[in-house]
Amino acid sequence: MSSIKSISDIVTSQRQGLTSTQQEMVNAAPEEQRPYLQAQFKLENESQATQQISNILKKLDEMSSAVIRNLA
Repeated sequence: MSSIKSISDIVTSQRQGLTSTQQEMVNAAPEEQRPYLQAQFKLENESQATQQISNILKKLDEMSSAVIRNLA
């Protein structure tokens, strides 16, 4: 099922941490701000991943409902 593959890809990319652009921004920040910036980026990435998974699950539910309606 491609939806499960999509969710798996999202989770895998989330586990990889910061993107190269985000890491460059963290490296350019003052030393004392780096942990906060990393945490902010991680939270942002997690939020985006959660939203993507939610959208996939919503579409699956809509498709299932449409199939059931078509059978009735």
